[in-house]
Amino acid sequence: MRIAINGRFLLRPVTGVERYGHQLLGVVADVWPGSRVLLPRGGQVELPEGLVLHAGGGLKGHAWEQFALPRLLQADELLLSPANTGPLVVHRQVLWLHDLFWRSAPAQLDARLARWYGWLIPRLANRVAALATVSDRTRDHIARSLVGDANGITVVPPFAEVLPAGGVCPVEGPFVLSVGSLSARKQPDRLAEAFLRHVPAPWKLVFAGRTPGTLRQVGLPESERIIVLDKADDLMLGALMRSAACVAQVPLDEGFGLPVLEAIAAGSPVLTSDIPVFRERFGDLPCHVDPHDTDAIGSKLKALLTEGREAVRQRALAPQVLARHDRERMREALRDLLDPLLKGG
Repeated sequence: MRIAINGRFLLRPVTGVERYGHQLLGVVADVWPGSRVLLPRGGQVELPEGLVLHAGGGLKGHAWEQFALPRLLQADELLLSPANTGPLVVHRQVLWLHDLFWRSAPAQLDARLARWYGWLIPRLANRVAALATVSDRTRDHIARSLVGDANGITVVPPFAEVLPAGGVCPVEGPFVLSVGSLSARKQPDRLAEAFLRHVPAPWKLVFAGRTPGTLRQVGLPESERIIVLDKADDLMLGALMRSAACVAQVPLDEGFGLPVLEAIAAGSPVLTSDIPVFRERFGDLPCHVDPHDTDAIGSKLKALLTEGREAVRQRALAPQVLARHDRERMREALRDLLDPLLKGG
């Protein structure tokens, strides 16, 4: 049996799910060269060497995924759907679920999309050949909420990538960086309020990342010290990570938290929510804080910026965290997941 990949995510704005999908493509290209990436007709993307692009079907978005994609599959192919959804009629499929926030916080999504996910994903999760996710915490959540048994869910975590060098940092002066969408569960408004309340000028707070139109975006306080960069590519993100005094991520919940891992790889100190998934993946390295406590966020952020000992402590722990998130571990987890399915036909 061969591999085909549901490449619809490649045509969407890049968030953490899409960044994970790109990592997955690279590993599949190394281990299973000749695998096909399926896209809607007219879709053109740059793929890792060893993968084959096949575009077909006149539909787009979820309609293409449900009705056109199944017709593009060949009889001997196992479909990988790495971005939370896939075609309901395809049983020979591995589905990645990165989180279940469409269920835990449906008001943060476009209402029609929340209803669609609420109908589709529980059915899909119980029909596919296998499920995968990115952390033990999310695996347990999926088991409790959707399928009842964590044993059938494989954790395939992302690996730590050092973002490319050579970009120009667009921000002058000292700044704190937060990476991700301006959606409610990421709490950019609380972080901005905490920053303005506790961290004095000339410090700035920079938000970098795209907010898909399907997510409810929150407003930020008006201040010249708050900067939003909604079109940051990898070169710019790399420059921002290396130039920032620290990276602050204070979501209420996460499936993994890839920007935290990228910040650690870049050598930047991190302040994060004290939530189970961050404890699981990053241990005691980050400066953890209660994500509901605005003043605690602000005071810990100020201390991180002014006390050099914390940055030294984090950098000493970084090699241990990065060793648990290298490319080879993702490769091994993926082989453990896919080899039995490919051999089973």
